[in-house]
Amino acid sequence: QPVPCPSGFYQDQAGQGSCKRCPAGFYCSDVCEDNSLCVGPSPNSSVPILCPSGYFCPEGTRFPDEFPCPVGYFRDALALFSDSQCSPCTPGMYCAQQGLSQPTAACD
Repeated sequence: QPVPCPSGFYQDQAGQGSCKRCPAGFYCSDVCEDNSLCVGPSPNSSVPILCPSGYFCPEGTRFPDEFPCPVGYFRDALALFSDSQCSPCTPGMYCAQQGLSQPTAACD
């Protein structure tokens, strides 16, 4: 019986006795899209998923919104792995919350 890898780890090969640490730029959840436990390889295999825009995913990231770009920053790109890749808010615009993929609005 396959055993699921914990969040932050994955296994994409059958018959392995250990899990791999999730690579930077990706997150690895132990819950698949259909809300079942991922036990890969299977149709809902436990594999790394690209980090969403507005967030960064260092090695071992467990879920997509674990590490948001901070207030005052944004980034419209996938697979960031460090907060240094978040961009300062565009001049004349403001970034009111964390995890933004674009500035909130123009300054008044």
